[in-house]
Amino acid sequence: MRLNIIIDGTWLFKQCGPNRVLSTCTANKSTTFNINFDKLNNTLLEYIKNIEPSCDTIGDCFISTSIFDIDGLTPPLDDWPTVHTDVTVADVDKMKKGIHARKVFTEKATIRSCYSDMAVYRPRLKKYNLKNIVNKKHQEKEVDTTVVALLVKYAIKNPDDYHAIITGDADILPAIRIAYPEYTRNVFLVTSHPDELEAENRQSSWKLSNFNFHITPLYLQDCIDKIMYGTAVYKCARCSSVFDNGSPIPETNRPYCPQCETRRT
Repeated sequence: MRLNIIIDGTWLFKQCGPNRVLSTCTANKSTTFNINFDKLNNTLLEYIKNIEPSCDTIGDCFISTSIFDIDGLTPPLDDWPTVHTDVTVADVDKMKKGIHARKVFTEKATIRSCYSDMAVYRPRLKKYNLKNIVNKKHQEKEVDTTVVALLVKYAIKNPDDYHAIITGDADILPAIRIAYPEYTRNVFLVTSHPDELEAENRQSSWKLSNFNFHITPLYLQDCIDKIMYGTAVYKCARCSSVFDNGSPIPETNRPYCPQCETRRT
Protein backbone atom coordinates (compact mmCIF):
# COMPACT_ATOMS: atom_id res chain seq x y z
CA MET A 1 0.00 0.00 0.00
CA ARG A 2 1.07 3.57 -0.69
CA LEU A 3 0.48 6.87 1.01
CA ASN A 4 -0.60 9.63 -1.38
CA ILE A 5 -0.33 13.21 -0.13
CA ILE A 6 -2.36 16.20 -1.29
CA ILE A 7 -1.44 19.61 0.12
CA ASP A 8 -3.48 22.78 -0.02
CA GLY A 9 -0.31 24.81 -0.51
CA THR A 10 -2.02 28.18 -0.16
CA TRP A 11 -3.32 27.26 3.30
CA LEU A 12 -0.05 25.66 4.45
CA PHE A 13 1.99 28.63 3.20
CA LYS A 14 -0.08 30.97 5.37
CA GLN A 15 0.29 28.79 8.45
CA CYS A 16 4.10 28.91 8.07
CA GLY A 17 4.09 32.72 8.10
CA PRO A 18 5.49 34.82 10.96
CA ASN A 19 3.36 34.63 14.11
CA ARG A 20 1.05 32.09 12.51
CA VAL A 21 0.07 28.57 13.57
CA LEU A 22 3.39 26.80 12.97
CA SER A 23 5.87 29.58 13.65
CA THR A 24 4.30 30.29 17.06
CA CYS A 25 5.42 26.82 18.16
CA THR A 26 9.07 27.77 17.62
CA ALA A 27 11.61 29.85 19.50
CA ASN A 28 11.54 32.41 16.66
CA LYS A 29 7.84 33.17 16.44
CA SER A 30 8.25 36.32 14.37
CA THR A 31 10.03 34.50 11.52
CA THR A 32 8.68 32.17 8.85
CA PHE A 33 8.51 28.50 9.83
CA ASN A 34 10.92 26.56 7.62
CA ILE A 35 9.16 23.31 6.76
CA ASN A 36 11.03 20.27 5.47
CA PHE A 37 8.75 18.39 3.08
CA ASP A 38 10.83 15.21 3.18
CA LYS A 39 10.50 15.18 6.96
CA LEU A 40 6.79 15.90 6.59
CA ASN A 41 6.39 12.89 4.32
CA ASN A 42 8.25 10.64 6.74
CA THR A 43 6.13 11.89 9.63
CA LEU A 44 2.89 11.15 7.77
CA LEU A 45 4.13 7.72 6.72
CA GLU A 46 5.16 6.88 10.29
CA TYR A 47 1.73 7.99 11.51
CA ILE A 48 -0.18 5.81 9.09
CA LYS A 49 2.14 2.79 9.54
CA ASN A 50 1.07 2.70 13.18
CA ILE A 51 -2.46 2.14 11.88
CA GLU A 52 -1.69 0.01 8.82
CA PRO A 53 1.85 -1.46 8.82
CA SER A 54 1.55 -2.58 5.20
CA CYS A 55 1.38 1.06 4.07
CA ASP A 56 5.12 1.60 3.87
CA THR A 57 5.70 3.63 0.68
CA ILE A 58 5.18 7.26 -0.29
CA GLY A 59 3.01 7.36 -3.42
CA ASP A 60 2.01 10.41 -5.44
CA CYS A 61 2.45 13.83 -3.83
CA PHE A 62 0.82 17.07 -4.92
CA ILE A 63 0.96 20.64 -3.72
CA SER A 64 -1.65 23.00 -5.08
CA THR A 65 -1.20 26.75 -4.96
CA SER A 66 -1.17 29.82 -7.17
CA ILE A 67 1.89 31.98 -7.97
CA PHE A 68 1.31 35.09 -10.05
CA ASP A 69 3.42 35.46 -13.21
CA ILE A 70 4.89 38.97 -13.45
CA ASP A 71 7.59 38.35 -16.06
CA GLY A 72 7.28 40.43 -19.21
CA LEU A 73 4.31 42.50 -18.05
CA THR A 74 3.46 45.55 -20.17
CA PRO A 75 4.02 47.94 -18.54
CA PRO A 76 6.45 46.26 -16.10
CA LEU A 77 5.13 45.85 -12.57
CA ASP A 78 7.64 48.38 -11.22
CA ASP A 79 6.06 51.02 -13.50
CA TRP A 80 2.47 50.43 -12.37
CA PRO A 81 2.52 53.25 -9.75
CA THR A 82 3.28 55.77 -12.52
CA VAL A 83 0.62 54.33 -14.83
CA HIS A 84 -2.19 53.59 -12.36
CA THR A 85 -3.09 56.29 -9.87
CA ASP A 86 -4.55 53.77 -7.42
CA VAL A 87 -1.40 51.59 -7.28
CA THR A 88 1.41 52.57 -4.91
CA VAL A 89 5.07 51.62 -4.72
CA ALA A 90 4.27 49.90 -1.42
CA ASP A 91 1.58 47.82 -3.18
CA VAL A 92 4.10 46.67 -5.79
CA ASP A 93 6.75 45.86 -3.19
CA LYS A 94 4.27 43.84 -1.16
CA MET A 95 3.19 41.91 -4.27
CA LYS A 96 6.76 41.12 -5.33
CA LYS A 97 7.74 39.95 -1.85
CA GLY A 98 4.65 37.77 -1.62
CA ILE A 99 5.27 36.15 -5.01
CA HIS A 100 8.91 35.47 -4.14
CA ALA A 101 8.04 33.98 -0.74
CA ARG A 102 5.40 31.68 -2.21
CA LYS A 103 7.74 30.62 -5.01
CA VAL A 104 10.50 29.69 -2.53
CA PHE A 105 8.01 27.81 -0.35
CA THR A 106 6.59 25.85 -3.28
CA GLU A 107 10.00 24.97 -4.70
CA LYS A 108 10.93 23.36 -1.39
CA ALA A 109 8.22 20.82 -2.17
CA THR A 110 8.54 20.50 -5.95
CA ILE A 111 12.32 20.81 -6.43
CA ARG A 112 13.82 19.64 -3.13
CA SER A 113 11.20 16.96 -2.49
CA CYS A 114 9.03 14.64 -4.55
CA TYR A 115 5.96 16.82 -5.06
CA SER A 116 4.44 17.27 -8.50
CA ASP A 117 4.03 20.84 -9.77
CA MET A 118 1.08 19.96 -12.04
CA ALA A 119 -1.30 21.54 -9.50
CA VAL A 120 0.68 24.78 -9.20
CA TYR A 121 -1.08 27.59 -11.08
CA ARG A 122 0.75 30.57 -12.54
CA PRO A 123 -1.88 33.11 -13.64
CA ARG A 124 -0.85 36.36 -15.27
CA LEU A 125 -1.06 39.21 -12.78
CA LYS A 126 -3.83 41.73 -13.44
CA LYS A 127 -4.35 45.04 -11.69
CA TYR A 128 -7.52 43.85 -9.97
CA ASN A 129 -5.55 40.89 -8.56
CA LEU A 130 -3.08 43.27 -6.96
CA LYS A 131 -5.81 45.45 -5.46
CA ASN A 132 -7.72 42.45 -4.12
CA ILE A 133 -4.56 41.13 -2.45
CA VAL A 134 -3.75 44.51 -0.93
CA ASN A 135 -7.34 44.74 0.35
CA LYS A 136 -7.28 41.10 1.53
CA LYS A 137 -10.14 40.12 -0.77
CA HIS A 138 -8.27 37.73 -3.07
CA GLN A 139 -9.54 34.13 -3.26
CA GLU A 140 -7.96 31.13 -5.00
CA LYS A 141 -10.90 28.94 -5.94
CA GLU A 142 -8.84 26.95 -8.44
CA VAL A 143 -6.69 25.64 -5.57
CA ASP A 144 -9.72 24.39 -3.60
CA THR A 145 -11.13 22.83 -6.76
CA THR A 146 -7.88 21.04 -7.53
CA VAL A 147 -7.51 19.61 -4.02
CA VAL A 148 -11.09 18.36 -4.30
CA ALA A 149 -10.52 16.82 -7.74
CA LEU A 150 -7.32 15.05 -6.68
CA LEU A 151 -8.94 13.61 -3.57
CA VAL A 152 -11.94 12.24 -5.47
CA LYS A 153 -9.71 10.89 -8.27
CA TYR A 154 -7.41 9.00 -5.93
CA ALA A 155 -10.25 7.73 -3.76
CA ILE A 156 -11.89 6.17 -6.83
CA LYS A 157 -8.78 4.93 -8.64
CA ASN A 158 -6.75 3.82 -5.62
CA PRO A 159 -9.22 2.97 -2.84
CA ASP A 160 -6.77 0.62 -1.09
CA ASP A 161 -4.08 3.27 -0.80
CA TYR A 162 -4.05 5.79 2.04
CA HIS A 163 -4.58 9.47 1.31
CA ALA A 164 -3.38 12.38 3.46
CA ILE A 165 -5.13 15.71 2.93
CA ILE A 166 -3.24 18.69 4.35
CA THR A 167 -5.60 21.63 4.68
CA GLY A 168 -7.48 23.84 7.09
CA ASP A 169 -10.11 24.96 4.59
CA ALA A 170 -13.54 23.65 5.51
CA ASP A 171 -14.73 24.34 1.95
CA ILE A 172 -13.40 20.93 0.90
CA LEU A 173 -15.83 19.06 3.18
CA PRO A 174 -18.36 18.44 0.36
CA ALA A 175 -15.62 16.68 -1.63
CA ILE A 176 -14.62 14.60 1.35
CA ARG A 177 -18.22 13.52 1.71
CA ILE A 178 -18.20 12.38 -1.94
CA ALA A 179 -14.98 10.39 -1.65
CA TYR A 180 -15.48 9.12 1.89
CA PRO A 181 -16.60 6.52 2.79
CA GLU A 182 -18.28 5.43 -0.46
CA TYR A 183 -15.03 4.94 -2.38
CA THR A 184 -12.50 4.62 0.44
CA ARG A 185 -12.19 4.96 4.21
CA ASN A 186 -8.43 5.41 3.94
CA VAL A 187 -8.46 9.21 4.10
CA PHE A 188 -6.97 11.17 6.97
CA LEU A 189 -6.76 14.86 7.67
CA VAL A 190 -3.59 16.78 8.51
CA THR A 191 -4.45 20.22 9.84
CA SER A 192 -4.05 22.70 12.68
CA HIS A 193 -5.49 21.90 16.07
CA PRO A 194 -8.94 23.42 16.79
CA ASP A 195 -7.67 24.75 20.13
CA GLU A 196 -5.51 27.62 18.87
CA LEU A 197 -5.36 31.40 19.14
CA GLU A 198 -6.75 32.46 15.76
CA ALA A 199 -10.56 32.36 15.74
CA GLU A 200 -10.82 31.87 11.96
CA ASN A 201 -8.58 28.80 12.04
CA ARG A 202 -10.34 27.43 15.12
CA GLN A 203 -13.69 27.44 13.35
CA SER A 204 -12.48 25.77 10.14
CA SER A 205 -10.33 23.25 11.99
CA TRP A 206 -13.22 22.36 14.28
CA LYS A 207 -15.48 21.66 11.30
CA LEU A 208 -12.85 19.48 9.61
CA SER A 209 -11.77 17.66 12.75
CA ASN A 210 -15.33 16.80 13.69
CA PHE A 211 -15.96 15.03 10.39
CA ASN A 212 -16.46 11.33 11.06
CA PHE A 213 -13.11 10.06 9.78
CA HIS A 214 -12.17 6.45 10.47
CA ILE A 215 -8.60 7.68 11.09
CA THR A 216 -7.94 10.33 13.73
CA PRO A 217 -6.62 13.62 12.26
CA LEU A 218 -2.95 14.49 12.68
CA TYR A 219 -2.36 17.98 14.06
CA LEU A 220 0.68 19.84 12.77
CA GLN A 221 1.35 21.55 16.11
CA ASP A 222 2.01 18.11 17.60
CA CYS A 223 4.85 17.31 15.21
CA ILE A 224 6.63 20.64 14.74
CA ASP A 225 9.98 19.22 15.81
CA LYS A 226 9.62 16.40 13.28
CA ILE A 227 8.93 18.58 10.22
CA MET A 228 11.19 21.59 10.81
CA TYR A 229 14.27 22.18 8.66
CA GLY A 230 17.48 21.82 10.60
CA THR A 231 20.28 19.44 11.47
CA ALA A 232 19.80 19.56 15.24
CA VAL A 233 16.16 20.30 16.01
CA TYR A 234 15.02 20.14 19.63
CA LYS A 235 12.04 20.98 21.82
CA CYS A 236 13.00 23.28 24.66
CA ALA A 237 12.89 21.56 28.06
CA ARG A 238 11.62 24.75 29.69
CA CYS A 239 9.14 26.45 27.33
CA SER A 240 8.52 23.58 24.83
CA SER A 241 9.25 25.80 21.82
CA VAL A 242 11.08 24.14 18.93
CA PHE A 243 14.46 25.35 17.73
CA ASP A 244 17.39 24.35 15.54
CA ASN A 245 20.54 24.40 17.63
CA GLY A 246 22.82 24.13 14.60
CA SER A 247 24.84 21.35 16.22
CA PRO A 248 23.91 18.38 18.42
CA ILE A 249 23.41 18.97 22.14
CA PRO A 250 25.23 16.43 24.33
CA GLU A 251 22.91 13.70 25.57
CA THR A 252 23.85 14.56 29.14
CA ASN A 253 22.41 18.07 28.70
CA ARG A 254 18.80 19.12 28.52
CA PRO A 255 17.88 21.15 25.41
CA TYR A 256 17.10 24.81 26.02
CA CYS A 257 16.18 27.33 23.35
CA PRO A 258 18.40 30.44 23.09
CA GLN A 259 15.94 32.57 25.09
CA CYS A 260 15.69 30.08 27.94
CA GLU A 261 19.43 29.42 27.87
CA THR A 262 19.99 33.15 28.37
CA ARG A 263 17.76 33.11 31.44
CA ARG A 264 19.84 30.31 32.92
CA THR A 265 23.11 32.24 32.70
